[in-house]
Amino acid sequence: MFQLCSPVRLVNPSQVNNGLYDSAEIGPWTVWQGSLEAKVMIIGKDFGPVWYFRDNKGGDADDNRTNDTVIKDVRSLGIPIRHPSEKVRCDLLFFTNSVLCLPENITSDAKSMSFEISDDWVKTCAKEFLRDLIEIVAPQVIVTLGKEAFKSVAYAYDRHRAWGIRPGADFNLTKIVDKKPCTVDGNLLVFPTFHPSYRHITRPAPKNSKDWAAIKEYLDKLPQAARA
Repeated sequence: MFQLCSPVRLVNPSQVNNGLYDSAEIGPWTVWQGSLEAKVMIIGKDFGPVWYFRDNKGGDADDNRTNDTVIKDVRSLGIPIRHPSEKVRCDLLFFTNSVLCLPENITSDAKSMSFEISDDWVKTCAKEFLRDLIEIVAPQVIVTLGKEAFKSVAYAYDRHRAWGIRPGADFNLTKIVDKKPCTVDGNLLVFPTFHPSYRHITRPAPKNSKDWAAIKEYLDKLPQAARA
């Protein structure tokens, strides 16, 4: 995959170790779950920094806390999902990120997983890749994890102004999640949720459970053919 953003603090997976750990997928998170027949597309923030990608040889660590929470959430929908190391894909799932390249650590903490994501990075990936990807996969539901993921869908469909998002500015995700779902492209539902790494601070557990219960309720109402 070629790189469109400025290379400052951002590295394309194909550039790490001369592409040794790159894949044919649109991004590293899709290696875990990437069915082109998926009914549920889950969009995260970013895969992780360069060191994490390199240390795990382009894959995910089973002890990644964010992924542990994602597994619990997905299983709450009644969808079977296994840990990344088991290399078992579910036909119902497609994972991708709002930023497809890898942040490069420039802090004193060599193993930090926390990075500030540029709004321009989100917008570029959304405009250049996300909308086309959604049209290819044609999911029944999109679930966004956190602000960046929700912004990526807003930018992809030019809905950011309608959804109260100003480029470069913060916004109130709580109000958006409480109003869920949003709609794009006619009838495609977008369910915003809080990022798994931060929601113990930003979203009480009972409300988070209701957020995911609402997604399950919608999926359960789909005709059997649509869920198969």
